[in-house]
Parts: sequence; structure tokens; C-alpha cells
Amino acid sequence: IHAISETPEAPEYWSYTSMMEYEGCPRKWMLRRSSYGNWNGTIYPSVPTRALLRGNVVHNTVEEFCREYYRQDRDVGLFFKSFRPRERVLANTESELRKVERANPRYNERANIVPNIEESVNLLKNAVRVLPEKTATKTSKKVSTTGRKYGPEVEFRIENPRIMCRVDYYDGYRLIDYKTGIPKEEDVIQLQLYAAIIRSSEGREPDKLTLHYLSTNEEVQVPLDLDEVLDTFSSKLRKWGQHFNETSWPANVQESCSYCPVRHLCSEYWSSHNSCEVKSTNSWDTDIEFQVDDETLILRDRLKMVPILFADGSKTFIYLCSDNQLKKGCRAVALNIRATSDGQKTTFTEKKRTQFFVFSDDTN
Repeated sequence: IHAISETPEAPEYWSYTSMMEYEGCPRKWMLRRSSYGNWNGTIYPSVPTRALLRGNVVHNTVEEFCREYYRQDRDVGLFFKSFRPRERVLANTESELRKVERANPRYNERANIVPNIEESVNLLKNAVRVLPEKTATKTSKKVSTTGRKYGPEVEFRIENPRIMCRVDYYDGYRLIDYKTGIPKEEDVIQLQLYAAIIRSSEGREPDKLTLHYLSTNEEVQVPLDLDEVLDTFSSKLRKWGQHFNETSWPANVQESCSYCPVRHLCSEYWSSHNSCEVKSTNSWDTDIEFQVDDETLILRDRLKMVPILFADGSKTFIYLCSDNQLKKGCRAVALNIRATSDGQKTTFTEKKRTQFFVFSDDTN
């Protein structure tokens, strides 16, 4: 863990996802986009998950399908067969896995994140079933004939407020957003914001807004209530601008912090988190901040026992099952470590999902 070397500036254009993350916790937003002694990427990496990878694969394959489908004359059923969906999904899955393996230092094991191929193919099938007919796309009089944008993964930007969106599919009158997860109330707000951005950018709003949940093949028609959407987000952006002017980003400490990808960097999280709190069960998963109190003891079958010291002076052990090394005197945190209590003392055991972060000299 290194100290922050540079905090982020406000985005040139805000996206809906970025705004929702900022509203949830400005401190998390800032920590994910700051530069550190050992990380200068755009976004601080999260632990890769199967659900996230599957979503990327499905969206990428749908984009490929739409781009090629609307350039030829066959109907959707015939073209889908020639598209070779399973091969495309396999190729995109492999591409996403290689990106993670190459660029994400928090990647652990491929088997933990590779999505089910058949499930991804089925999600793709559900997506293409709702695509508008090519004839409607080409001949509808409702579509502007000058300077319009349409197709898969189309980007729109507006200046007041400075917001952008990248829509899954828009043909000039119908706006479709594909979702690989479960329905959420925010999905409606997101699609209405996209429609308001399109109206401001293109001079006319879409005629129809559709949320398509691929896992259930359910379509939800979203009302065109757009009048106050941009005003609402404009007000939020003006308020958030003060945080950047003051270089002060408040933390919203809540239960969901235990899932935050940058909680190990957040002092407010650790000040509110009791690492030694004994749960009602004999064992549970937790995060801990500690100092290595003595030399590591080698037990048997690669098992190691590391004496640790907490800030309150209490002492215990961490059992390591991997090749991770924790040197005497170092300060560190462990995320998703297994705690076990006998009612008097709590010890900790490394799991496959456990991640250790050691404090560097610039943070001591």
C-alpha cells in the first residue's frame, strides 16, 4: 500500500456509472482514480469476478453481431447461425481473460472467474431476439436523415451538464439497454438519462425505451419521463464540484463497505471496522489490519504460522497456506481472511480469496 501521489480531477464528461459510484461514496470514487507509487492506471483494479467477465463478453459479442447483421440482407435467424455464436463467445471470453491476466495484479486463478460458455451463448440469443427489423431501421420516417447516430454501442455527449453515454443499441427511434444482472430501480433512471442526453444531443428523443434482461429474456418498457432528469444530475454535479475544489472527498461508511475494491486504502473504513469483533458463529470471513509481531513459524505441509499484533495491543496468529511472505515488523492488511474463535481467542487462516497488502515506507 503506497500513499496517494496524485488525486483525480473531475471527469471531462461524466458517465452514469461514474455518477452513481460517486453518489454512493465520493471517497471510493477518488481512491479508485488516484495515482499511487505502484499504480498509475486509469482505475484502481478490482478483484475480477465471473459475473463481470460474463457481462463484458456478452456485451462485446452483441456489439459484433449488430455491427455485422445490419450490413447484410439475411434475416436474424439465418445470420445467427452463420455468425457462429459459440465460437464468438469463446473468442471473446479468451480475450477478456487475457486482459485480466495481463493487466490486473489482483487476478488469482482463471478457474475462479471463467464464465459458463453455454450460459453466455443463451444470453446472446436472448439479446438478438429483440433487435428491430432492418427494414424498419432503414426506412422509418421517424429517424432523422441528417447527422444522426445509430447502431450498437453509440456514444452521445452534451455540454450542459457535461455528461456522456454509450448506449447498447439505438436505431434513431428505439433505445435498447441490455442487462445481464437482475432488475434494479436504477436501471429505469439510467435509460431515461440516456434518452434525455440523446434528445439534447440530436434534437429529438427516442420513441421507445426498452430494458432487456437477458437472464430471464424479459423486456421492460420505460416511460419517457425526461423533463427533470438532466436538471437532477446538473444539481448533483454542481454540489460535487466543491469536493474537487477543496480536494476533500467524504466517505459514506456503510455495511456494503466490506465489498468495496479499495477499502484497504480507506482510513475511514478501518477506523469503523472492528477486526477482532467475535461473531455469533465459530468462524466467519473478515478484513484485518495488523503488524507482524515476530518471525514466521514453519509448521507442516507448507503451513506457516505468523504472529501478529493489533493496534489495541492484542496478539494472535495468521495461518498461511500459500507462498505469501509476511516479514517481521511490517504493517499489512488482509482482505477476506477466515476468522475462527473458541470464545476466548480468535485466529485467522488464509483462504484462496484472501489478499494481503503490505504498507510501503511512504505510508508509515
